[in-house]
Amino acid sequence: MNNIIIILLYTYVFFASWTEAYKFTDILTIASSILSTLIIIYIYDIVFYGKIYRKAFKFEDIFLFIFMIITIISFLIKGGNINYIMIYFMTIILGYLLLKSAYLKYTDVLTLLKINTLAVIFVSIFVIVEFILNTKFNINIREVLLFGNIEEALYLSKFYRSYGFSTEPTNLAYYMNALAPLAICYILKYSKLKKINKLILILIILLAGITTFSAAGFGCLLISLIVLLFINMIKDKKVKLTIKSILFITFIIILSILMIYVFMSTEIDLIKYIDPILNKLSLVGQINSDGSRINLWYRDLKEVQYNILLGSGPGSTSIKYGVSSVNWYLNVLSEEGILALICIIMFMYLTFTRILKSKSTNKNYFLMGFVSSAIYLFTFTAFYDPAIWILLIIFTVDDVGA
Repeated sequence: MNNIIIILLYTYVFFASWTEAYKFTDILTIASSILSTLIIIYIYDIVFYGKIYRKAFKFEDIFLFIFMIITIISFLIKGGNINYIMIYFMTIILGYLLLKSAYLKYTDVLTLLKINTLAVIFVSIFVIVEFILNTKFNINIREVLLFGNIEEALYLSKFYRSYGFSTEPTNLAYYMNALAPLAICYILKYSKLKKINKLILILIILLAGITTFSAAGFGCLLISLIVLLFINMIKDKKVKLTIKSILFITFIIILSILMIYVFMSTEIDLIKYIDPILNKLSLVGQINSDGSRINLWYRDLKEVQYNILLGSGPGSTSIKYGVSSVNWYLNVLSEEGILALICIIMFMYLTFTRILKSKSTNKNYFLMGFVSSAIYLFTFTAFYDPAIWILLIIFTVDDVGA
């Protein structure tokens, strides 16, 4: 039984980005199938053989329990879609809070970091191959491999955006922003590779992230780097991720952008290629678009005034309009109310401070991934994508050990 749980725990980390490839239904993906199986077996293990590790639970977790209670109350009073209750419960209560105990009991941080690194590198290589085949040969590798429902997104109506094994390029960028920093951490600190090989692997990871052409991904990564730079300047002089390291990573990002630009075209008009991303980041040109994020946000903010306390009910926005606000925090405010949003904000804030004060020597990499993915949730509502929750689970294992 123990060996099965251990295998599933590491397998879940490896397949964290598989939210589209070979999925059975929109809800039952490869990642969620592994998670469901893992939870069932672990609950059986707890009931008949083991115990829950209390060290896994922290003060900020109380706010997630309160959030879940408020969400249920909102549904009972306001109505909505019961599937949202089930997804919240599966993702937050079982997939995060309960599994923290399992990971703390059965895994170690170095193996988790290694498995995550292998996963990120595997996804990155696949993504680069996908981009090259699409861009140069008009071959969709996802269609060839029978991933299922195959969609394509273009950048500048010309260049294919990479999906990898994820639902959309946005989801792939979210995964990379959250867990790629931990992969880079393992490569730089724990792998025994030569420096040139380390550089090549990091370059592959960064190139893969760039091929998503996700404005949110680039923006959130930049903010996380700025936050780290600020922390390094004013707080802890002993941190491992130094200003020199941040400048080095920034140089690699710029080099990667230039390389992919040269690959895409021989024209010397770089502004043409980055202008759409700059427009998205600044919200320029989105005011007059009915489906733009800013108009969806404005739409839901108007709804909030009528249901400020408990919202309009979980899933009600999608029921009424057919599309969410593309902002998880605003979605929580609109559907579950101000009390639920306060719980999420408190959880995020206290988690940030816990990572910041941690004795872990890897805390800056955790900070980069957490800040980037937490901010990313301002741009889409897929809170159930496992990336941020896996990052926090790995941090818990590392922090308790430290």
